[in-house]
Amino acid sequence: MPCPLLQLPNELLHHIITILAPEPPSLAQLYLTPNPHLVRSEQDKNLKHLALTSSQFLDLVRPILFSHACLELKDEPDFRTFLVRSNLNRYVTSLVAISPPTPVYPDDPSWWRRVLRYLDPDRITLLAPPVFIGETLNASVQGGFNWAFEIDLQILQLERDTCPPRDLSSLQNLEYCTNLLTARPWTSMTFNESSSLKAYHHYEYFLGRVPSFVGEWGFHLQPPAHSPDADPEPPALPDLTTILETFVSFSYIAVFPFFNHMELILNTIAKMANLRQLTIQLAPDVNNHATELEQRGSLDPNDPWMELESAYSIIGWHIDQHPSIVEFRSRDLHVEAVRDDLIRVLQDNMGTKWTYDGIMALASNAYSAEPAFPILAHSLLPQPRSPTSPSGPLHASTDNNDWGLKRHWEEGIQSSQSTIFKCGAIIGFSRLRSRDKNNDDYIAQIPRHLLIKSLSENPASSEPRAFIIFPRGFEAFAPRTLLSVLQSSPTEPKLSREEAIKRLDTVQLLPVHNFPNAAQAIGQVSGSLQKIERSRQQQADNTRNNQPVILIVVGLDTLAEGVIRASNPVRGTALLSATLRHLNRISQAHAPYLSTILVNTNGIGPAAFESTHQQGPNRIKPQDEDTRPSWDDGIHSVFQTPGSSPLSTLLMKTLDQGIDTHILLSDIKTSQVAEVIKSRVGPGLGKWSVWTPNT
Repeated sequence: MPCPLLQLPNELLHHIITILAPEPPSLAQLYLTPNPHLVRSEQDKNLKHLALTSSQFLDLVRPILFSHACLELKDEPDFRTFLVRSNLNRYVTSLVAISPPTPVYPDDPSWWRRVLRYLDPDRITLLAPPVFIGETLNASVQGGFNWAFEIDLQILQLERDTCPPRDLSSLQNLEYCTNLLTARPWTSMTFNESSSLKAYHHYEYFLGRVPSFVGEWGFHLQPPAHSPDADPEPPALPDLTTILETFVSFSYIAVFPFFNHMELILNTIAKMANLRQLTIQLAPDVNNHATELEQRGSLDPNDPWMELESAYSIIGWHIDQHPSIVEFRSRDLHVEAVRDDLIRVLQDNMGTKWTYDGIMALASNAYSAEPAFPILAHSLLPQPRSPTSPSGPLHASTDNNDWGLKRHWEEGIQSSQSTIFKCGAIIGFSRLRSRDKNNDDYIAQIPRHLLIKSLSENPASSEPRAFIIFPRGFEAFAPRTLLSVLQSSPTEPKLSREEAIKRLDTVQLLPVHNFPNAAQAIGQVSGSLQKIERSRQQQADNTRNNQPVILIVVGLDTLAEGVIRASNPVRGTALLSATLRHLNRISQAHAPYLSTILVNTNGIGPAAFESTHQQGPNRIKPQDEDTRPSWDDGIHSVFQTPGSSPLSTLLMKTLDQGIDTHILLSDIKTSQVAEVIKSRVGPGLGKWSVWTPNT
């Protein structure tokens, strides 16, 4: 008796079979670590089972079954013979080509010339070693460092808009075509670069060069070095820019790529002039435990995550600068430990046209992230107090001199939120650029005063009272300088030399040579603060628990400039941004008693300071003040020339983002003035006073 199902029209049977057809396993595994089992699926074999039931179903199933074909390049002659004789080649819409890491006989990188003479797929996926993929694209991939990365396979996927069926006999001859990228009008590229995790075991891992054709493109496309002594960069490939302009979608997958390698990837993305959609994944997928396994060796678990966070800071900046990108997807928001940090990094660097909702919505389907709740703007502002309400910040003082800053540094560091120098906030000190005030002591006087006042007024203890991270050679915080200032402190009774030394023993000095040393020192201080926290929780004496601990970090801006000179501005500002976020987390974690002070040793603002009251033909007239240009950084000084921005560089703008209260030192006539030019943690903006060393 014939099967009733076979009596249905072929069109209806075809529709039923199409519903049964599963998604190709290669698409499901595209974002996983590349492996030889890319095309294998042990779960869904409905079509194959259906094809075995009858010859009629076999004829109906085969076109759909072979629409997604798999080719091991060593078997290409047999593959071609089978498809052409069976007349199945016209049904192939996607092709997965595989070249194993160690073939018995090397595969031909020009395999695509032959295959695309009898196939016309809309999608090609190549699973092969890095060098082989580079040869397929006519790109020379440097494999000399692959011993450190141990990358056996990578995945390249190229797609184009679906084309209507056409006569395969009319396909063009590709004999003179030199690149798979120009063999078809591809519009989308996905590149799975695999994992760089193993390279983190090696000393100075960041000097290694990832075997990657996209990285090689970025190396050729990077801006020329400005140093006259630098080696000239190789010229960009002549047709590369034209090829990159065809892509409207690009996805990049890698596991913990290095920051400097990510710069090369972004150099390539910058040349995709018509790119509209960008997808990035830099962390392992949710089921990948490679990080835990690698920690059994010499890998520092903090290094990969630091590189990832630094990479996202420049990703956001590049996206904001790209003129055509309208959709950005991050596939790393499933990592709860870094989700908030990544969102904050992207928001800080992606400008005003990108919103939190936009970033989260793009990943919500994959990781069930919830959009932000709508909040009225006025609810974020402090509520006014009624005349009968208790005294608070709005009524903290009725003194006519409440604008003065002197009272605050005389009180020193306090836990009260009504003072400028409060615990739980990052206070930055900067000076205006001036040739005659380029010395250490000028910028360090007030921070040192706050430190000495705290040491003088609080009894010595067994726990550290202060940590000072400073470049070697910075004399303002040298031990002999601190001892001299502490002994001459105006506190009563005067401290003896022995008592002064005893109190200075609670100050830990951490001299550093470069920016990585400073970042490492900050991590060391974080560990010490956690020990202090545990110790204070075990103590019954609450007065001891309220004693402030001071963290002074000197010259982060100068050290970041060293990174810029060795690399470029983007890398320097990205590392600075990641370090400032670390400082902010430390400050918030120990907010009840920790005061963090940044001493910026480079000047800000114009190269020469001109006050508004100077005389001469170039004096600014009162009527010109209303026509001065607007300042995009929002930081102003009442003593500075109108129209000039204190934060004139990307480095200083990045530094200011990590500061809660920013104090500017400048000279007005013969007086040194300290002025609060930024305060985002309470009142204080605009307060100023004349500073003298004996204040």
